[in-house]
Amino acid sequence: MKFVLILLLSCLFLNACKKEELGSTTLSGNLVNTDWYLVNSGFDVNNDGAIEVSNFSSLPACEQDDYLHFNSNSILHIFDNSNRCAGRPQRAEEFFSVSRNDTCLYVRQSGYFVIKKLTSTELHLRVATRAWGIPSTGNILYYYEKR
Repeated sequence: MKFVLILLLSCLFLNACKKEELGSTTLSGNLVNTDWYLVNSGFDVNNDGAIEVSNFSSLPACEQDDYLHFNSNSILHIFDNSNRCAGRPQRAEEFFSVSRNDTCLYVRQSGYFVIKKLTSTELHLRVATRAWGIPSTGNILYYYEKR
């Protein structure tokens, strides 16, 4: 029984960030040392890789101008920009790592994300919502742009 449980848990972790087709990904050239502003978020209800139901306009205004800055030392800075949210620090820090040939992003407090697209100007992330190796429907997507 322990073997089956270990096998199932292994499948869960190995499939959390399955490699998917990507655009050009260069970790050092595109992801790090860049300010990434959230421009859209929502749900991919038919699993085609695009947002069909956006929830960006329903986010609080103080979250719509936030941005991320990935440093080469594996520290992610999350900035609460000029439209500040009450009770939040202006800058939070998190550890991040990238694996699986630059296709899987791990952020300590947020979990795993699949890097769907990474160019010099765009970053598209999908929340890794696989359970026991089975993909879920209704994936959550985040679109960022470099500014």
